[in-house]
Amino acid sequence: MTCESDRILPTDINPSASTIEAILSAINSHTGVGNDKSRRTNYEPYTRAEMDSHANMVCLGRHCTIVNWTHRVMRVNGFGPAMSMNHVPVVDAVVAFDDPYADVDEDATYFLVFQNALYIPSMKHHLIPPFILREAGLRVDETPKRQAVDVTEDNHTIFDPGTNMRIHMSLNGIFSSFKCRKMTADEMETWREEQVVQASPGGTRWDPYDPIYAEEEASCINHRGEVRAVVPPARKSYSHIIEDDDDNGDGSYGCIQAAYAEPMLVEEFDNIIEDNFARVGAMTSDLEKDLRKLATVDDPVQCNVSSISRCLDEDQLADALEELNVKTAYGIAAGSAVELGELDDLFVEDIQAKISEAAGVFSSLSSGESHGVTAEKLAKIWRISEDDAQRTIETTTQLGKYSANTKLTRELTTSDRALRYKRFVDCVFFTDTLQVTGKAKSTRGYTHVQVYVSDKGFIFIYFMTGTNQKEYLQALKAFCREVGVPETLVCDPHPTQHSREVKNYLAEVGTRLKVLERSTQWADLAERFIGLLKSGVRADLRESNAPMVLWDYCLDRRVMIMNLTARTTHKLRGINPYTATTFQTADISNIATFGWFEWVYCLEDSKSSLHKFPKAREKLGRCLGPSKDYGNEMCQWVLKETGHIVPLRTLRRLTPFELSVTNETERDKRLNFMNNIRRRYGDATRLPPDGEVVLPTIEEETSDDLYQVWLEDPEDFGGWQEEDEGQAVAMSLLVDEVSQLGRYHIPEADICNAEGVPISDKSLTDLMIGIEVALPHGEDKQAMCRVLRRSVDNDGQTTGVYDENPALNTMIYDVEFEDGRIQKYAANIIAQNVLEQVDNEGCYSERVEAVLDHRRQGNAVPKGKMYVTMRDGRKKLRQSTAGWDFKVRFTNNREQWMQLKDLKELCPVQVAEYVAARGLVDEVAFQWWVPYTLRKKSSIICAVKGRAVKRKTHKFGVQIPQDIEEAFKLDEANGNTLWQDALALEMSSIGRAITILPDGRQPPPGYTKATGHCVFDVKMCGRRKARWVKNGHLTPVSETSNYAGVVSRESVRIAFTYAAMMGLPIMAGDIKNAYLQAPTSEKHFIVCGREFGLENMGKKAIITGSIYGGRVSGRDYWLHLRKCMEELGFTHSLGDADVWYRPAVKKDGTEYYEYVLLYVDDVLVISENAEAVIRDEIGRHWEFKESSIEKPSIYLGGKCREVELSNGVKCWAFGSSQYVQEAVKNVETWLAKQNRSLPKKAEQPFKPGYRPEIDISRELNQEEASYYQSLIGILRWIVELGRVDVNLEVSMMSSHLALPREGHLDCLYHMFAYLKKYHNAEMVFDPTEPVIATDAFQRQDWTYSTMSEEERKEKLPPNAPKPRGKGFVIRCYVDADHAGDSVTRKSRTGFMVYLNNAPVYWYSKKQGSVEPSTYQAEFTAMREATEYIRALRYKLRMMGIPVEGPAYVFGDNQSVLANTTNPGSVLKKKCAAVAYHLVREAVARGEIITAYINTHDNVADLFTKPMTAGEKRNGFVRKILQHIFRKE
Repeated sequence: MTCESDRILPTDINPSASTIEAILSAINSHTGVGNDKSRRTNYEPYTRAEMDSHANMVCLGRHCTIVNWTHRVMRVNGFGPAMSMNHVPVVDAVVAFDDPYADVDEDATYFLVFQNALYIPSMKHHLIPPFILREAGLRVDETPKRQAVDVTEDNHTIFDPGTNMRIHMSLNGIFSSFKCRKMTADEMETWREEQVVQASPGGTRWDPYDPIYAEEEASCINHRGEVRAVVPPARKSYSHIIEDDDDNGDGSYGCIQAAYAEPMLVEEFDNIIEDNFARVGAMTSDLEKDLRKLATVDDPVQCNVSSISRCLDEDQLADALEELNVKTAYGIAAGSAVELGELDDLFVEDIQAKISEAAGVFSSLSSGESHGVTAEKLAKIWRISEDDAQRTIETTTQLGKYSANTKLTRELTTSDRALRYKRFVDCVFFTDTLQVTGKAKSTRGYTHVQVYVSDKGFIFIYFMTGTNQKEYLQALKAFCREVGVPETLVCDPHPTQHSREVKNYLAEVGTRLKVLERSTQWADLAERFIGLLKSGVRADLRESNAPMVLWDYCLDRRVMIMNLTARTTHKLRGINPYTATTFQTADISNIATFGWFEWVYCLEDSKSSLHKFPKAREKLGRCLGPSKDYGNEMCQWVLKETGHIVPLRTLRRLTPFELSVTNETERDKRLNFMNNIRRRYGDATRLPPDGEVVLPTIEEETSDDLYQVWLEDPEDFGGWQEEDEGQAVAMSLLVDEVSQLGRYHIPEADICNAEGVPISDKSLTDLMIGIEVALPHGEDKQAMCRVLRRSVDNDGQTTGVYDENPALNTMIYDVEFEDGRIQKYAANIIAQNVLEQVDNEGCYSERVEAVLDHRRQGNAVPKGKMYVTMRDGRKKLRQSTAGWDFKVRFTNNREQWMQLKDLKELCPVQVAEYVAARGLVDEVAFQWWVPYTLRKKSSIICAVKGRAVKRKTHKFGVQIPQDIEEAFKLDEANGNTLWQDALALEMSSIGRAITILPDGRQPPPGYTKATGHCVFDVKMCGRRKARWVKNGHLTPVSETSNYAGVVSRESVRIAFTYAAMMGLPIMAGDIKNAYLQAPTSEKHFIVCGREFGLENMGKKAIITGSIYGGRVSGRDYWLHLRKCMEELGFTHSLGDADVWYRPAVKKDGTEYYEYVLLYVDDVLVISENAEAVIRDEIGRHWEFKESSIEKPSIYLGGKCREVELSNGVKCWAFGSSQYVQEAVKNVETWLAKQNRSLPKKAEQPFKPGYRPEIDISRELNQEEASYYQSLIGILRWIVELGRVDVNLEVSMMSSHLALPREGHLDCLYHMFAYLKKYHNAEMVFDPTEPVIATDAFQRQDWTYSTMSEEERKEKLPPNAPKPRGKGFVIRCYVDADHAGDSVTRKSRTGFMVYLNNAPVYWYSKKQGSVEPSTYQAEFTAMREATEYIRALRYKLRMMGIPVEGPAYVFGDNQSVLANTTNPGSVLKKKCAAVAYHLVREAVARGEIITAYINTHDNVADLFTKPMTAGEKRNGFVRKILQHIFRKE
């Protein structure tokens, strides 16, 4: 008997007679044959297990107990096809053997475990190969005692040295066998504690064809035929049941057969979902990244720095940039760089209200001899970038070709076997359903599409007429038949996708089904690709004006393009998804010639009546893409004038002469053709209308237009001579004239030498050429200037050095001011633009989210006028943006049409990606700047990723070991035991979370094997830290959420202020080994290593606690702690899930709420009995560090203390002096290694007049850039600790994380020098009510405004707890700096929020869009502040704190304030509509009330523009911070 996977062909190996008989018995039982030839055995209740030396797998019959289904199936082969069985399941099972010769009944039963066994329930007996028993460590003697020379008790027995089990076999005919049985119900509960015998090798696979067996056998004999001294291998210890991640001890995995294609393991599948799509925040598959991540597991400061912004963590910044790059790459291949979301024409009900009128007819030109498609032509036909097209051609073939001859002749059927192959899939697939509006049912009757997407981006689609169970099952079968059987299929929770029929079918083919939980469909990769496909199809239909009902043909073609487009993502690495998924070279012959809906001439079928004389042989048509499964591989779907769609092999493209608008005959043909089609099918914007539709007017072609056509493809004009010799002569003269100038012309941005050759082909941000901006000029003044060119020296060479590493590229530009002076400035607008795309802080800002659509106006420059002639005769690209408008969507879902000249400055990268996706790069308005923008973007991403992957070996000047061995070596070299002591301390703590089993004891059933490693770190104080963490990235992903939150810093400030206002004490505590005290929901065991002690090495240990590094350890701890809080009567706030409250009454009868704030293992209690709550209530369930239970002194890195104000009020103060001094000390240590020091004089964070956005210094190398990023993280945390005086400056420097420069790093050193001098600062949470000049806040009567009574009411949360205690007075100071950014001209918002006199929130951020006036910038700032105040009022109410009266908002722009408070105000500036209505609505509802404050008294001014040292700045800072600027 031989066994193999269903995926490979049978192997002819002769089985034994018993195997053949067993197979025939099974086949007969399945087919209903009544002639049972199985061997007669007495089963009352026993059956027989027979030895079969010719079998290579254990084959078990019905009388066994299955303990694990492996979800794999095999094919069992006999002598011929009639003796084969398909889909035989592979199981782990147990049979019981009762020893009839045992002395004691209790020891008479042994349980034999067989792993990776075939299960044929129609068999009554078992077949066991003796080789497998011996491989498991059993001693098998097959010699019958009657044939033995010297009979001993070992003859004809099976002996287990571990349990001393001895089975005396008997003969059934001439076959050795023994009696066995199934387990009883009682035995199934206790068999693992009884005498268990491992009767087969362990592991996830058994490979009978492994060559190691033959090699080891051959090694037992030397070259003389003498037996070598062979040491028998030690018996391996296996788990009782097979697990998905068990190995054989040497890193190898068992398998069924050598030819069996290795399937994707569960771990690999889960890692794919974890790393790319699920984003659950657990471990990754990158061990280097895990070490960096786990090194901060006990560092709350570092954890909080990463939580502030994704950009402050190298790995998260690199991942975000890579995600942006992947999305862009797939989007361009789909013909769209953005998922349009709600803007859906074909895929929603209301069609005409969603799209604009499409105009023009898409066509392309080709004639002459065919030489295969070029990258330029492929980019145009597929609408992808030229770089992707070039990679696609290099990684695919073009075995089939169309004749490019414009004279059509009948083409014979070609031999296209090279294009046909059976694909094999060995990866994870995701599936989802695409639905089309019923009004746009396709010509073939389809309304739904089932989409399958692999983790590498390969797509398979199946068209359906509905979403019923039958249709989905047909789609699934078609997918498995045409593509292959995936190892794992991931679907959403729709009932049709995980029904019983689907699960049964997938079980038959050996596919694991993984169903995503509800509300997590975003993790389904298929859903994301459906969005890209929709966008691509919409674009194709609109640009070609093709009827909507042809969407299925367009979708089929777009899927082929996406599968065949080679990309440079980290998954594909330069190849296409088809090759990456199927491991076969793709061929693009049948899709690389014709564009979508392109005009073609085709030949009718020679047997058709339409083909007979005198009717024309050539018929006009429109190509709809390759005809899959119809005709040969080169056939195309062609739409005929009658409306029929047929597959044709012989067709050609139209010549330029035929496409010319002056050729009235051909034009009339096309006009009549489209009128017929529109009458029947409609067009891209509407379903079939009544009457005829007139073609849009087409401008007459000029000689420049014709030359542009020739320039794109000279071979298109090969057929002109026959048609019009005069035209050909005229064109040849034009060609000769322009050929002298060269085919490719260099933009002015590329400086050329005297011969016209560019000095460097490495263009950098050339989109800046021609920009007019205001830059510093003279003494702290700004003046308008224009960027002229790249800067060159006296020898004509560019200024700066180009390096392959973009971090070392120092190219700069010349700019000309209005007074004629020229200065040199660097251009990093693209770096900032890319950084904005990956910023995910969730702050309140409005920026461009996506470019949705475009339109071309009549004044757009045509392609024929792309070049202008200079005085010296050279030609350069025309730099024009006229005539192009783009529709954009902002982050608040507002949509607006903008001119290209404005949008290009606002978000050049997004515009460039959209232009590339739409195939518009060759237009005059884009050719001169888009290619350079995309090239620079890719360089930035590569630079950031290069920094992220670098592994850190030192911290604070101390070398960090990477493993245990290195830790011991470092201690030996340093002459101490610091690392060993840290490791011993960790292992003594982790003992409470594991249970080490005795030697030979196996884990309980259901437990899977896990691994772990040690991570080492050094604290800021120099203390060594070791942490044993589980390799969670190698364990399966949990099917439930693994979210674990922490309390916000804002809630902490509110709690400190509330405690002082209510006169409540505060106590803090630190839970000892918090994670280890929580039980784990995962069932894992480990094999102890050296770190567990020599006495435990090799033993198995069960993990009982939530060990660090587990996929759900944080969640398990968080949920366990929350359950404890619920048992104590606390309720979590809906405004902050980690703030818990409980009603209480003070001794004086005052009602209030007790609060518990949870930040991982830090517990903060606000209560009259705070210490009792920690010790007697929470302490009953959790062990605290005794020394940590006290009034908070250090909390989240800041120093806390209770102070008494001059008015006698006691309150809490929060200081960052200690953290600042430690940070400054570390910076000084770093500088000392470079023989540098901090600046001596630093009276303010920035040097006077310094603007980081126009810094032109050298870009930092990888090490320096990484250090810059870490310093930004430290400064951001210092701001969170209360140093609001550097909030603005840190925000400005954070904008340069992608490409920092030397000047930026020096600026950070200057900031640390300032902090060193003024480190003594403290923020006081004063609960005293402020004195409000209520006369300045005039309440207006909004009764007669345009708002209804319902709109004027504040919406209160219905589930808020009953208010208790006192409430706060909310104040907010808001300001904006109009066009403060010298490069992008974006404004900046800043505001400060107080509760009573306690500052609780501060904000400084660049606005997302360019505002044309101060009025709009100030209104935008007011809107952002209002949105935050609404959120703050909600949070206070959900904490049970009374919120009465409006929030008092102070601003210094009287125009804005007048429009917010006057009910009769009318909006005159439509561009400020969103901010205008939102703020006025808040005022009408009584949520806020506004008043004017002089700009010299507005503390928000501190957050909008850098100030020099002086009384104004110092006065603002002293209003917020105490002790600072105090004279020593």
